[in-house]
Amino acid sequence: DGRRVRVSGVDAPEVPHGDKPGQPYGGAATDFAQFMMRHGGDVSITGKTNDGRNLGSAQAGGAELSDALPMHGMGVDYPWPPESPADPVRSMAQEAATRLKIGMWGADEAPEEPWKFRERLKTGAPRPALKKTADVAGNAALGAFLNPMVERARPRVGKMQPNEASAF
Repeated sequence: DGRRVRVSGVDAPEVPHGDKPGQPYGGAATDFAQFMMRHGGDVSITGKTNDGRNLGSAQAGGAELSDALPMHGMGVDYPWPPESPADPVRSMAQEAATRLKIGMWGADEAPEEPWKFRERLKTGAPRPALKKTADVAGNAALGAFLNPMVERARPRVGKMQPNEASAF
């Protein structure tokens, strides 16, 4: 219906505004969110941000947009109270995208967080040296979650016939 909402719990890369530059994946993140919302999206406005924007949640196709954006490498977990509490699902979705180099995490260098990008533009500070994406991936909780599944799958994968690979 055309309403603009800041989705609680996630921060997407910036798009250009007037003479202000955008970030890599800013346009892709916007396109991704709009695509999801055109396909059965539902928005709930829960309040206002400190700068007066609508704050809320958005669901499309049974998925929370605040989880889908980080999962697809189109946004970062943004657990800043009072706007949104920390969410382990969203955090793990971002960690998985980081490790799998999905979306903005697929670059050789780790992306600058959108809130740091905005602050840097306000202050005129120089862009910091960026880390390699491998240096920012290291969530022990995700490893502890995934490793048992990988270990259980290894024996089966080793016994598979070539024609079974696509079914696994």
